[in-house]
Amino acid sequence: MGLTGVQGDVELARLSALVDAKVIGAERPAWGFANRTTIVTLVDGRRWVVQELLDPLAGRAIAQRALSLAQRLRGAGIPAPEVVKTMAGEAPGSGVPVVVTAFVPGRLGPSLLGSDRDATLLGRLMGAVHRRLADVDTDGLHLPTDWASPERLADLSRRRLDAIAGRVSAVTRAAVAGAIAEHLEVAWASLPNARPRFVHGDFAPANVIVEEDRLVGLIDFEYARLADPLLDAATFQWLTFHFHAARARASWDAFTDAAGIADDAPTRAALRRLRLLRILELVEVATRRGPAMRDRWVALLEASAGEG
Repeated sequence: MGLTGVQGDVELARLSALVDAKVIGAERPAWGFANRTTIVTLVDGRRWVVQELLDPLAGRAIAQRALSLAQRLRGAGIPAPEVVKTMAGEAPGSGVPVVVTAFVPGRLGPSLLGSDRDATLLGRLMGAVHRRLADVDTDGLHLPTDWASPERLADLSRRRLDAIAGRVSAVTRAAVAGAIAEHLEVAWASLPNARPRFVHGDFAPANVIVEEDRLVGLIDFEYARLADPLLDAATFQWLTFHFHAARARASWDAFTDAAGIADDAPTRAALRRLRLLRILELVEVATRRGPAMRDRWVALLEASAGEG
């Protein structure tokens, strides 16, 4: 999984106090960059994932719904890790909200993008989960609704574009403004088939764990929200085609088949909606990243907006 060892008795003691159990080992995973994520090993051999949520306001809401959300996900047939402990306030030794879950062993999704055979498996598994996500009961979860209304999303996207206007070219600004306007038209035209539903919010290969030919874990629900159900498909499509181009077609064809996307709308209209959602998501990500990562995501937005 690409783990990096955490050294120091002080840190192990801090983690022990945080989870209220003796921690004898700790590693940083190759995922969970937005927060401080640590895989800890307890003295009795159990392994837990400790997520310290660095945005106090959003983290509080995430921690408050973590247990209920995990139960709803499993109820919909989605393998979500067991929630061991949550602390919605300022956790002792951390100062931020914390969610502790059981560690799920297996291969992270990106490791399956080395061959067409494995990429097809990954696409099929993630497409099947994508279909199930729409069935998650969201009642009482108090999920963010910024993406649930086309008009609200358009307004937020304009403000986000203004926030990074000095970092993007005039051509990109015009392309994004056009995408915002077109999204309003497309979303309203297809609203009966695109009513807001539960979405993962960061539906990336790095957020699935596979064991043999089974998906055994879907992780990192910090950006879960109500939105157009194609948002997760747009994320998967863009990430695979941009970062894993050699295997993207194999994984995407398997994904759309398993997810039933071709049956949901005429293929051409669905693909157009995917591109619009992808651009609006990149605008959001570019504005929420810290200074060290913002330029990278702005560059990705520039590239994506220029693809036509």
